[in-house]
Amino acid sequence: MLFLTRSCSSDYSLITLLGLVIQWLKNFFCGRSEQTKVGLSLSDVSELLSGVKQGSSIGPLMFLISINELVYVLEKLGIKVKLFADDAKLYLHVMDENGIIKLQAGLDSLSNWAATWQLTVSVEKCFVLNIGNVIIQPRISINDILLLLFCPVVTSE
Repeated sequence: MLFLTRSCSSDYSLITLLGLVIQWLKNFFCGRSEQTKVGLSLSDVSELLSGVKQGSSIGPLMFLISINELVYVLEKLGIKVKLFADDAKLYLHVMDENGIIKLQAGLDSLSNWAATWQLTVSVEKCFVLNIGNVIIQPRISINDILLLLFCPVVTSE
């Protein structure tokens, strides 16, 4: 267990510890390579340019740190975000054309964020859900692919 106290020597120790952690992370992510074995055959060694080793204990933590930036980017645009594992749901109350423009700006920001982190958005799993009495048919896209509109049928008895 790590206890931090406030003194000149502990501030120096904390800075030293942070430097060591940053160096460890740099060593973990940089200069890595991979090779695949199938039966008795080995592939050529390839340099890993991005990503986290599958099965590493730090992978999920690094993903959470990176995806929290996406939440911040979208919330600055007024879009609410809910995360579960590697899925994100974006919520926005759209009443007019300005709301549609704001939602498209959020999806463009999502696309830019994913490209920056060398991630892909599974556009085929994305759709617009219209909830309410008025059906708005926005032309909203991700990476220039138009999203399908899902309108649940509400029947009154």
